[in-house]
Amino acid sequence: MSRKAKNVVNIAAIAVTLGLLVGLAVSACGGGFPAEIETIQQGADACTCDVVLPAAAPIPIAPAEGWIAHYGLSYWRDPLGVVHVQGSVSSANGLDVPVITLPAGYRPPSYRAFSASEVYPGYSGTARIEINPDGTVSVTPIRTSAVISLDGIAFLAMQ
Repeated sequence: MSRKAKNVVNIAAIAVTLGLLVGLAVSACGGGFPAEIETIQQGADACTCDVVLPAAAPIPIAPAEGWIAHYGLSYWRDPLGVVHVQGSVSSANGLDVPVITLPAGYRPPSYRAFSASEVYPGYSGTARIEINPDGTVSVTPIRTSAVISLDGIAFLAMQ
């Protein structure tokens, strides 16, 4: 692996680990990302360039029948390939139907599970969020009609 490729992989891993999103400065030594190069520096052992990744706009998505969306239910993929989900949902009449189905390019390569905040009048708890490689997103709340936050869900998209 060349020094350039190694730098790109290391920086992408750091960016994903830290959860950095919009306006992230990355040292990529010549590109590899859809970004603008701001500065280039040549050192004794390597070159670096600072790039600013473009912002990704959230894509609104309607929930499946039986679910109600709250607070801008949407998803997006950042330039590093991380898919993010935001907004909240509640069950209108049943829990056996996936909440949403993410389109191709926004799906995980394997099953993913997350914990999410669940709020009901006089009660708060934790719901389980499951995302499958086919893009189906299922929610298992403790209480029917509770509002479940999907904010903060993030995973690498299938390549």
